[in-house]
Amino acid sequence: MFQKAIPTVFVLMLLGAAPVFAGSNITLNLHPPVQDVLRGNLASVTVEIFGLTDQAAPSLGAYDVNLEFDATLLSFNSIVFGDQLALAGPGSSTTGYDFSSPGLVNVFEVSLVPTPVLDSTQSRSFDLFTLTFNTLDMGKSPLDLSIITLADADGVCLTGVDYDGSINIIPAPGAMLLGVMGLGLINRLRRRRMI
Repeated sequence: MFQKAIPTVFVLMLLGAAPVFAGSNITLNLHPPVQDVLRGNLASVTVEIFGLTDQAAPSLGAYDVNLEFDATLLSFNSIVFGDQLALAGPGSSTTGYDFSSPGLVNVFEVSLVPTPVLDSTQSRSFDLFTLTFNTLDMGKSPLDLSIITLADADGVCLTGVDYDGSINIIPAPGAMLLGVMGLGLINRLRRRRMI
């Protein structure tokens, strides 16, 4: 049900990439950052990248990120990878994910597209992947995003900032309606006893 993640740092070392760090204004965001979801429904969150520029980082060639969540409230359902690291079509990137630790998912992708193609055709902001979770119980699950590695198409490590979010699981409308009706019935019985 899961693929074992190979950290991008090791892939970059195998490719002979130098551990040089380039500064930029790259950010990784969760969309939506905060959401309310009915208990029993699916909750989806997309990890987006912003801030790729022609000068500092013309393209993203690889990433390795972690997302932590409350495993008592959410469980993994599915993952869909974006298409901007696989611009040459299916098979032009290597993807992986690992859900073997409760409350933690590790996701990585390495592009196999040549640097000139990535630099000239990749969008400056795009979706890396979308995770879908099952909602198990009511409560608020933090979504803690952390960057392990970002690299450009030449394997140069990039710096970036990550932003967290949350999923608030609320009762289904039927349960809320029953609760309101129950409170109304209790109130009516109290009034009858007082008269």
